[in-house]
Amino acid sequence: MFENHFNEVKAMVAETRAGNWTAYKTRLNTWVSNYSNEFTRWTQTVKSTGGEPDPENTAPTANANGPYSGEINTNITFSSENSSDAESTITYDWNFGDESSHSTTPILLIVMQALELI
Repeated sequence: MFENHFNEVKAMVAETRAGNWTAYKTRLNTWVSNYSNEFTRWTQTVKSTGGEPDPENTAPTANANGPYSGEINTNITFSSENSSDAESTITYDWNFGDESSHSTTPILLIVMQALELI
């Protein structure tokens, strides 16, 4: 069901991450009123395999190849090499907390040193 409303799910996740609980609650209430029947129909089509994985679909393998480190004012190239999915093409979304998407091998410039609490 969520694949039919993916943009709304992304908006809800963004509201949650931002701590905007009023918007989150409003969105959920709207979903209840707008999608209740659709959700019920969707739950009736979900197939249970009794806890066994679906033999037609295997989990993808994600490899971030970390940990990474570097010096101030130097680039770090991140790699997703050796990530795979037998059933479909993999798409990547590296998230460094700057609210932007990054490609398969993003390069991040270190502009300040991370603080370490002792």
